[in-house]
Amino acid sequence: MEEFNYWLWLSILCMTLGAFFSFKASEFSGRKVEQKLDRNIKVSELNNDKLGVLTGQGSFPLARVWNYSKDMEKTNLNIQLLGANPLLNIEVWGEMIENYSESKYPIDVRPFTLNAINPKPNLKIDRLINGSNKTNIITIPTIKNEHCIMLFYQGDNTSWGQYIFRTKVGEKFETLNIIVDNERKVLFKDKSSGFPTTKDGYVFLNSYAKFKYENLENSRIDFHPNNLKKQ
Repeated sequence: MEEFNYWLWLSILCMTLGAFFSFKASEFSGRKVEQKLDRNIKVSELNNDKLGVLTGQGSFPLARVWNYSKDMEKTNLNIQLLGANPLLNIEVWGEMIENYSESKYPIDVRPFTLNAINPKPNLKIDRLINGSNKTNIITIPTIKNEHCIMLFYQGDNTSWGQYIFRTKVGEKFETLNIIVDNERKVLFKDKSSGFPTTKDGYVFLNSYAKFKYENLENSRIDFHPNNLKKQ
């Protein structure tokens, strides 16, 4: 009976030790896997950051009215970077539509056709970086009535369109600024406080282009006549 107990306890001890060492081995292996995953995630994040720096991911150009010529006949727009990653080899085309609210055709695709209409860009920017004191000026005629300034940007990796809607309210211009990617998805929106907006938050650009301002970002802009049916 004593011999039987001896072997029984020895067997239990062996199983316990085996389970303990298996657990420790599994724990060690698990830590190794976690460490490897952490390293892979960090490398992936580092590579993504490097890729972002190389491609300008998450950044885009933004033009704002800079100043006017002394005779007020010319308006200068300064193009700067919005975002952390620099953009390289940016070509810029510009055009204006006077009295955009009277336009009888969609204007959402217009910036993206400017390089076909005019193969020579109005401005070339070798490197666009954040926080730069350098000015990148494109000059347009000063228009005294409502107008839309359209800009098309072509970079190394992608393109963007910008619309600057300017309408006179009283003695000053009120502005709606929209930037879209190459699929016309809104990346940036900004409007002055006095830009005409309905009580329920809609902006009318012409007889058929109607947008709820707060819903613009991340939506695909659509100046098509059937846009009203979607509201």
